[in-house]
Amino acid sequence: MNFIIEEELLKIEPDLYRFAQKLVNNNAEDASDLLQESILKILTNVELYSNDCNFKAWCYTVMRNTFLNSIRKKGIEMKYIEKHDFAWDYIALQELIPNECDSVSLYKDTNDVLEMLPVDYSLPLKMFINGYRYIEIADKLNLPLSTIKNRIHIARLRMRIMLRDYVD
Repeated sequence: MNFIIEEELLKIEPDLYRFAQKLVNNNAEDASDLLQESILKILTNVELYSNDCNFKAWCYTVMRNTFLNSIRKKGIEMKYIEKHDFAWDYIALQELIPNECDSVSLYKDTNDVLEMLPVDYSLPLKMFINGYRYIEIADKLNLPLSTIKNRIHIARLRMRIMLRDYVD
């Protein structure tokens, strides 16, 4: 199985590199670093890949999440958020937040609100944000798929209510 995955990964590596370049504003060094880190995550988490899933799409998701996590870790969210609307996927509230953000406090407050939710709701949402599919979350938490979908939906609704002050 790993040989097949590695072979498929080699086929899509140029596409992943182009995607990495778009994410990091065509900075070749950053794109190479992102590609390398993403490939490492793909290979070390290959057991999370399901054969009924599009491998290329799964790899793109891993790369996107790697990129977004690195933004958070480096503390330079706003630099990228202003340039990349998709970065708001990280907080799973794309429909809630305007396209342009004028404050880092919104990002921090959104994460704080996520942490305020009961763990039964925040954990599935965090896993979803990090690229897990509903079925993977259900398997990992040993819960029915419908329960996972419901908890993620409720977590989003609660966050929407708690963050209402930020929406014009």
